[in-house]
Amino acid sequence: MPPTGHAIALEQTIWGEPVPHAALLHRDARGYIALCRRTEDLQWLQRFLGAPEFLAAAATASGQPDTYASQNTFSRPCRRVDALRQLRTLFVDLDCYRVGLAPPDALDEVLERALADRIPWPSAVLQSGRGLAPLWLLRAAPAAALPRWAALQSFLLQALADLGADARASDPARVLRVAGSVHGGTGAAVRLIEYRQPPTKGALRYELADLARQYLPEAWHTSARFPAPNTEPGDAPRPRKVAALFNAYTLHLARLEDLNRLAERRNWDLRGRREVCCFLWRYWSCCVLSDPEEGLRQTLSFNAQFREPLDEREVRTATRSAEKAWAAWVKARAEGRPPGRKGDPLDGYNYSNAALIELLGITATEQRNLKTIIGAAERRRRKNQRRSAGRWHQIPQQIRLCLLRQAMEAHPGATQRELAEMLGWGKGSVDRARRALKEGARSGQGELGCARPLSLALGAEDVRAAPAPGGAGTG
Repeated sequence: MPPTGHAIALEQTIWGEPVPHAALLHRDARGYIALCRRTEDLQWLQRFLGAPEFLAAAATASGQPDTYASQNTFSRPCRRVDALRQLRTLFVDLDCYRVGLAPPDALDEVLERALADRIPWPSAVLQSGRGLAPLWLLRAAPAAALPRWAALQSFLLQALADLGADARASDPARVLRVAGSVHGGTGAAVRLIEYRQPPTKGALRYELADLARQYLPEAWHTSARFPAPNTEPGDAPRPRKVAALFNAYTLHLARLEDLNRLAERRNWDLRGRREVCCFLWRYWSCCVLSDPEEGLRQTLSFNAQFREPLDEREVRTATRSAEKAWAAWVKARAEGRPPGRKGDPLDGYNYSNAALIELLGITATEQRNLKTIIGAAERRRRKNQRRSAGRWHQIPQQIRLCLLRQAMEAHPGATQRELAEMLGWGKGSVDRARRALKEGARSGQGELGCARPLSLALGAEDVRAAPAPGGAGTG
């Protein structure tokens, strides 16, 4: 991340051709990249290409009207949030003309806020005539980081809201104009201002986690793995509002992924349940994207994959109430009220797993492939599977104590945590075994019979090599 105080020393390059822009976005990308164009008769043409093909095809966009490219990549040729593969760019579409600002004035304001460290310094800025779009390039992050990406996107939208930031154009599947193409409405050529950091003159690229740490400190307490910064043991817990936001976002995203998996498992033959699947898709898409128009587009895309798709007009009509329920859900969250249960549309829908399993007719076998829409039996099966993963319960007590004794003798100064890491156990298991050794010594039971190598007593797959603390071998 570039030091903010040195931002004024950044060098800038202005590109009026599509190839440098395409290379900046996706030179080393993995997955599918969407290259789109709106024709004169308002038809939407869309192609999905790998990185080499995208770079070659981008050259043809020079001088072409209304040509766009996705800012992130997809795991399959489908521009939907459930198909994301790599998160590569944060962006804000500024319709500065709507708030009475000329693009140069809006750009000056963006850069002033970056100098004041209110936002990160943009990696590049797209200028399309009436508006502009600052871009923050990322070192590729997996789709699992989408909640953090969305939180940063929301932060940038709020920070630039008074400059005409368009919240409806902020979802991760969004496409933006390509440099060198022409804005069909104004006739202006699109150009890109790229900022480079001397002395390497490399493009500014950020780590998603670094941006979250600097600009979203409250987001780090939403998981036990990411404690809040500047807090000490015993401090009062911080508000859980951000945690609740992340939980709702990830739940709805997981629901979309489960619905797509279910459709794939059924070979997209969803006759008898097509309307309810489209309804759920539109509702959950609105909750994730916060953009009802994009939610509808992705719902139509989902419907188009059915073996027997519904008519587009039927999809719009049958799922219209999903958008109303989403608006109620947003209002309920703003007022701090919980969403409705059992399909109550008053405050949005919050279907239980049992209700979804019945509604979609999900079998026990199908649940094994899903992430969140599972019943009690499947939850127990997964819990038992996790519990038995380390085969701890299969190792006799006598041999457990032998394993611990050998590790303690080989590394007499090892802490309980280090012993747990060496043996592949939990700290609680190590603590219980140590207490058992001490009680055995006090009761005069003598040495345990550990003469045989444990690899013969247990089988090679049951014994982990015990490295020295710090990762060094035992020699």
